[in-house]
Amino acid sequence: MNATPRFVILPIAVAVLLVLACVSNPHFAGGKNYVKQEVWDKAAAELELAVQADPANAEAWYYLGWAEGEQGHYGRASEAFTRARELSDQFDALADQRTQAFWEDLAARGQDLERGGQHGQAAEMFENAILLRPNHVASYSYVASLYAKMGDVDRAATKYEAALELRPDNDTTLTNYAKFLEDSGLEERAVPIFEKLLAQRPEDPVLTPHLAGLYWKTGREEQAIALYKKVKDPTVLMNLAYDSFAAGDFTSSFRYYGMAREVAEPQTDIYFDASYNAIVSAYKLEQFEEAVRLGEILVGEKADEAPYWRILGNAYARAKMTEKALDAHKRAEELGKGR
Repeated sequence: MNATPRFVILPIAVAVLLVLACVSNPHFAGGKNYVKQEVWDKAAAELELAVQADPANAEAWYYLGWAEGEQGHYGRASEAFTRARELSDQFDALADQRTQAFWEDLAARGQDLERGGQHGQAAEMFENAILLRPNHVASYSYVASLYAKMGDVDRAATKYEAALELRPDNDTTLTNYAKFLEDSGLEERAVPIFEKLLAQRPEDPVLTPHLAGLYWKTGREEQAIALYKKVKDPTVLMNLAYDSFAAGDFTSSFRYYGMAREVAEPQTDIYFDASYNAIVSAYKLEQFEEAVRLGEILVGEKADEAPYWRILGNAYARAKMTEKALDAHKRAEELGKGR
């Protein structure tokens, strides 16, 4: 006889509890209704009060994020969505979907503005996108490129650095940042970025000589030489030697020609040119024993060139090796007649 009243009483009790819950936080119910009506400012105001009254209400945080995002308050939207995720994994997917929708809208608007040449407004769109997705590397790189186009070096660098903090080994970001710094005349700051790239791409046939050239520009000669040796590219060294010789700086020309000789492939034209001109530079410096040493190596490698024997003969003469000087000059004369 007592069973029937129990089954009648239970649903009534649940209904009362639900009503009491809504009454206890009327701002939550009001906020949701405003979301459905798309009255975003009132929705956000109500839901802000709702989460103050009940900070553990994950659903209220989710709807608050939605309402804030619709008003363009992307930082607050991101904070609300994050709180909803922390409180309940039931809102992970929903918050992610809503965040992605806002982000895609901002990115599309930003790209449209960029195509229209409105880089400042485009950058603003991507700054907002970063507020929504603060761990999205591409957003930082994109806005950095916009600041670069605007000539805002400091802000561009800051955004590239932020992107690299998130993903230090991101090849695209490193490449864009390094090129940006170099193009901006900031070679010193570009060097470590190019070094990171080379560490990731040690066999890159373009990157290695490029960094070597940057080393030259920034006074890192030994590092440059090591890279030139690696790629066997003596061209820059030959140019430096030629310029030094033309300026009468025979110490530098001797050094550069010697380095070019080390870097060049043996038995190539550039190798022999570097060898010959290193001897001439040593002769100009009156380092006759060194000129003899290099000359003997040169004629040992290519014995049919009259100029090689002639310069060696001159070096012998100045080094007071008279008999050898006569023999070398005789050999030069014989080769000259044979042509």
